[in-house]
Amino acid sequence: MTATGTTTVPLTLSEGVLLHGEQFAKKLGAVSIGDVQVDLPLVPDKVSSNELARVLLATALLELEACGSLKLAMQHRKTLFGLRKVSVLELSAGLSHEVLPEGSLEARILQAVQQLNRASDLPDLIALLVPLSHQPRLDVVNFVKEALARRDLLEVQNTKMLGLLPVRKYTATKVTLAYTAYASPQLARDRLTACETQRPEVWRALVRGIETGLDRQTKSNDSSLD
Repeated sequence: MTATGTTTVPLTLSEGVLLHGEQFAKKLGAVSIGDVQVDLPLVPDKVSSNELARVLLATALLELEACGSLKLAMQHRKTLFGLRKVSVLELSAGLSHEVLPEGSLEARILQAVQQLNRASDLPDLIALLVPLSHQPRLDVVNFVKEALARRDLLEVQNTKMLGLLPVRKYTATKVTLAYTAYASPQLARDRLTACETQRPEVWRALVRGIETGLDRQTKSNDSSLD
């Protein structure tokens, strides 16, 4: 399966979600326990990195499923010596050879699926996709921003917060604005809503798997490895 290369689609659906993040994540104040605010390229709003990361991953996974590059299937397994059953979402490579923008979240997911080379649970995929860090959800958002910047679809300004902390600010270019029609936020909303309403078991397992995977990749502040 080819995950990257020359493509006629300049933006993926998850990248459209990032550009219109105010439509998918709540606005967030400067101080919020357990969450971090993120800037958006098109509007001055700052939104929840927790919510935006979850929607970015869900959108990318469902879009890959829709184009046939990824299979999502519910599996029912027995635990506790067969006394209890649990339902998990299993991922495996699809038959489609989709060509995706290099570095996009969708391309990274397909590369992780190839690396696993077997049907896998979502948290296992996220462990390959997102490094262990103090803020893995913020890392997911930054993956998408950085991929767009490398393709010259976002401009990067390096500044310092309070004159001390280095900060990278991403803003849209004229080219980005011209390409937004390729990744309509309405299409992303339709994809998410269809899964939630028509396949509620898959939707619940998808959200649960994303959150479990990101929780596992969250490094404790009191870690002795720091």
